[in-house]
Amino acid sequence: MPNLYDHHVLRQIYDFIVEREGFEKLTSYNQAMEFFKELSQGDQSDVIQTEPNILYGNFGRISKINLRLVPLFREKDKFLKWAYEQLN
Repeated sequence: MPNLYDHHVLRQIYDFIVEREGFEKLTSYNQAMEFFKELSQGDQSDVIQTEPNILYGNFGRISKINLRLVPLFREKDKFLKWAYEQLN
């Protein structure tokens, strides 16, 4: 089964959301949450944080993302590698 989220797709979404006004003022954790909300295959409001580090949403085959070990969002390559591993 092919990967739903290729590296180039994740990179495009990353580049898209960092251009949002005020995005740089968010904490790295909240930036990561915004990234996954943008990736959601449903409405962004469907992405729910149930515990301090757990997100639930429709991410294709994945419905749960654990942000406990998420790298700093501003470390683009590390973050995108980690996100790719979580989603595929």
